[in-house]
Amino acid sequence: MSLEDCNALVITWCSALDLDPTAQISLPKAVDVLLANLARLLDEKTLTHRAMTSLAGVKLVGIDIPIQVDLGVTLRPLSESEVIELGAQDITFGQPHDLLSHSVSCCIDFQSPCGFTLEPTHPQTLVVSDVIQEATNRTTNILRALHVLKPGRAGVFLTQTEFVPKLLPFLGGSSSWPLNRPAFASLELLACEVAQFLELERALLNATRQELRIAADRLVDSENRLSPVDALLDAVIGLEVVLNPMDSSELAFRVALNYAFLAPPEHRRERYERVRLLQKTRNRVVHGGLNLQSADAATIHEHASLAKACLRDVLQSFLLDDSLKGNKKLDADYWLDRVIPVVVLEQSLALPNSE
Repeated sequence: MSLEDCNALVITWCSALDLDPTAQISLPKAVDVLLANLARLLDEKTLTHRAMTSLAGVKLVGIDIPIQVDLGVTLRPLSESEVIELGAQDITFGQPHDLLSHSVSCCIDFQSPCGFTLEPTHPQTLVVSDVIQEATNRTTNILRALHVLKPGRAGVFLTQTEFVPKLLPFLGGSSSWPLNRPAFASLELLACEVAQFLELERALLNATRQELRIAADRLVDSENRLSPVDALLDAVIGLEVVLNPMDSSELAFRVALNYAFLAPPEHRRERYERVRLLQKTRNRVVHGGLNLQSADAATIHEHASLAKACLRDVLQSFLLDDSLKGNKKLDADYWLDRVIPVVVLEQSLALPNSE
């Protein structure tokens, strides 16, 4: 075999040995293990591409072991050494306070196998992998589920990728920072909430209605807005995305009515009035009748929080209620089942003929 860059190969292998002084393993034994792993790697021609996305603001309370979200996807606490490494990168990038101000203590691990080939003229490795896009999509969905589960702000702090095992040169990892990070981020996931979080994450991933994911994105945006005006507008748009009727006539009335009828009869009038109030406030903001300098500006703050709560309630209903799952809008059949339930219809048909 002809090697064009022996130095890179030797440096890579020496780095891969990384002997721990406290480990009960000799240098010859470590070399044997490395060569066996290398032989297996060249035979199978498969690497593992790993993406580790550190989250800003998410704190796992009472959770010490990784949460298995899916095959190859885990949500877990960061180790002490990983936190130290992140802090060192902050200093490298000239942002020494980011790690503390964004409350970084957990991450999403995404791992997937990927094939590789060696070019014939030199030991450059060619890898084809969709891990970055897959990890980004799954991270987005996990953040949706966290925000649908409960109020709070959370986002991506840093994404790092690497190929393992690290036995071939020119397979360095990478780091990418998001364009925006949530300010004053804080969202606690309790141990007792893990099951519901996983149920919401799976439901969002498999939802046949794209509107549910769009509305969940609006909720994430709303929670992370600094301006209550923007938070209000995002949340009301999310409500309308999910609750808009099959036709466009009397849209505002129908959205409010649809929201009302997601609850038992005793709560429907209150829910209807709640959404109509939000719509009126939204219209005042959009048309210039209400802003942060208005005498009743406090209304914006109050109704922004109310709108987010309503949107979260709607998303949980559509994701967890079996009667609302599927590619389903609230059409005439939805209303017919509630005004004249099937059981009432069956009872009327079973009555003897009055003749």
